[in-house]
Order: sequence, then structure tokens, then C-alpha cells
Amino acid sequence: MINNSDFNSKTKIVAISEFWEQEQYIINSSKYALFKYDLASKRTGLYSSDYIGMKFLKSETYYSKYNFIYNAEAVILYIVHLRSPRNSEDDSYSLNQNIIKQIADEINANYHKYSIIMGDFNLPHYDKLFTDHFHLNTTDYFYDKARSTKTYEKNSRLKFYSPINSFNGDLSKGPPGTFYYGKRSRAQNWYILDNILISYPLSKFIDKDSCEIMTKFSDENLVTKLQLPNRLYSDHLPVKIKLK
Repeated sequence: MINNSDFNSKTKIVAISEFWEQEQYIINSSKYALFKYDLASKRTGLYSSDYIGMKFLKSETYYSKYNFIYNAEAVILYIVHLRSPRNSEDDSYSLNQNIIKQIADEINANYHKYSIIMGDFNLPHYDKLFTDHFHLNTTDYFYDKARSTKTYEKNSRLKFYSPINSFNGDLSKGPPGTFYYGKRSRAQNWYILDNILISYPLSKFIDKDSCEIMTKFSDENLVTKLQLPNRLYSDHLPVKIKLK
């Protein structure tokens, strides 16, 4: 599905996950793009244009860390694929909470003002871990004059913005979520589990009109005729942002 020629003329980063059986195929087909990935668990990886200076920094079981250059500034990029609640909701939540705090603490301790956290969080966007001050400290709105940090109990933390959160509902330009899961005890079936969080200092460069939940990729339909995720490719839909 990934068209390598796109990377020859455009600056792109495509994050992928759960590619265990296709690792060698991906490596062999990386003609114009760099393919870097988490060697430990192969849960997260990325394609990137070879001229943006993408560097692999480290990998943990549920995320990998990179940096690249944008507007002559270093951007720290975390790609996450957090644990699914399918087998044990309590255990998964506890683990994911700890991972999120590790990432947020690392960003704030080093004040990586240009930071992106993206991937499959396996948490709905309205979960408290997204908005909590000591975790992801995220808003679903942004304006240029807003403060980049928020201080609570003398603890200053970098704020993040998610343009993807705006797409959970009928006002979405496409599907009203990235994951469809019907449950007899709930009316809500669409959720945003896949997200892109951008630090406030970097958010001023987002082209909001280009943000979307994707239904096509390289001419392949990612949704069925019923506009549900096409499981031939994935049960999740990818999300996209563009920096100007």
C-alpha cells in the first residue's frame, strides 16, 4: 500500500504497527524512504523521507522514539502502540497509564518543546489520561496566542493539541472515529483510539484543513461499503496531519 515514489518528492512520515510477518518485504521495498522500527517487539515503526534527518533514538516494548529536523529545529517523535484492553482492561489501563506518564515526564524533564506523540493509544480520546495535567495535558482546540505550558501546584507542564479529536462525531469530514466496536451495553460504537498529539509550540505550523481520518491510502479503500474499517487492511483507520 505504501508507494515509495511518494517519498522521493515529498516530506512524509508514515507510522506503522504490527508488521511482524511483513518485515522483510517492507525492508526490501524501501527504495526512496527510510524504514526504521522498534527491534525489540516490532510493534512500532515508520517510513520517512530520507532527507529530513530521521534518527532512531530508542525503543521500548510499547513505543519507539525518534527525532527529525523541521524548520531547522529538532522534533522529538514518539510512536506508540499501547496495550489493548481486550484480555484484561484493568491491567492494560494500569500499564498504559505508566507508559504515558514516562513519555510525558521525559518530554517535560528535557523540555522538548517540539514534540509529537502519535499512534494507537488503545484509549478513547476522552479518557482522563489525555487531559490530566501530569499525563498528556491535551486540548482539542488551539490558538496561536495560547500559553504553551500550564502550571498547577507549581508544576509547569507542556500542553499538547489534538486536531484529530474534533472528528469524533457527525461533524467529521469522514468517519466519526478510527475504530468501530459495537457493544450491547453501549450506544456509542465509534471511538478515536488512534491519535496525533502535537506540542503547543509546534501546533502553530499545523495545516488544519489537511488533518483527517483517512479512508483511502495509495488508491486503496480503507473502508467498506458500509463505511466501516476494512479489516482486509486493519480494524483501525489511520489519521493524518500536515505541518506547513
